[in-house]
Amino acid sequence: MKKPLIAGLSILCAAAVTPAIADISSMEPKIFSVKQDLPTAKSPFKCVDYAKIKSTATAAGDSMAFYEPENIDKKTPSFVVFDKKTWILSVCDKGQIVHGKIEHKDGEDFTVDVGNSILMDLNENGKTDLLVGFVQCAEGPCFGSFFLLEVDGGRLRKNWRIDTTVVDVISKSGQNFLKLTDQCFTHEFGSAVSWFSIAGFDKNGDLIQIPMKEIKKRFPDQVNEYIELAKQQDQNTTGLKNKNPARAYAEIFNLLARAYKGEGSKDLLPELTRISKPFSKSGGLPVHCDFKDVLKRLDSNGA
Repeated sequence: MKKPLIAGLSILCAAAVTPAIADISSMEPKIFSVKQDLPTAKSPFKCVDYAKIKSTATAAGDSMAFYEPENIDKKTPSFVVFDKKTWILSVCDKGQIVHGKIEHKDGEDFTVDVGNSILMDLNENGKTDLLVGFVQCAEGPCFGSFFLLEVDGGRLRKNWRIDTTVVDVISKSGQNFLKLTDQCFTHEFGSAVSWFSIAGFDKNGDLIQIPMKEIKKRFPDQVNEYIELAKQQDQNTTGLKNKNPARAYAEIFNLLARAYKGEGSKDLLPELTRISKPFSKSGGLPVHCDFKDVLKRLDSNGA
């Protein structure tokens, strides 16, 4: 099985969870309120069996997935384990374990990714959150959605569904935010260009996306990091011909970086047309995304 690209990620079937390949890499990351408990389940796993469970999961390969945060306290361990044979998701939170059943029908080609489950109180409401991925894997990368779950007493509650490629936690001014990175893939499922948005919790505890004009003001570190990545990509492809897709991707990366710096799509779209022109006879750049749409969404004036 291919390794999921999402770093971390219901009772929903895969078809309902996973957008089409052409959509996943071109759409804006979307956040949906779910508010649904996983059915409770029975499992022999216990928190005190931490070492045994970790060893078993490591030896089990694809049939079992295990996650533990860094600097784990072995006296009161916290970890996540998913058993694909039983489709039971187990979460040990500060020495207490809770089990939830993932509904799955025969023939549904999706798996559960707990590779970066986070296990922290993101919303600072006294309850532990975890990020779980529901993904489908083809010949190339894996696609799917993240679900942000909450440990609430003896239940696992799905609160939010996030459609994006990568989710990272960032902290600023005492608050936790989610950096959502969307990835544009080539027709061969290689990486072309990526871009990001940021989500945070409002005063009501709802997970919402931060407007782009606010991201540029409130998250300069993330913006500057993106700009530096664009510079590196430009340097790595200097000397390539304009008809080389890799060079075109680097130039588009630079356009997106300029958008993050504040340039409007009105000025950047003509340059996108110039970059894309050498590929017009072959049907355009071989990617699963619409860069015009991306530039328009990154335009602060339109956010």
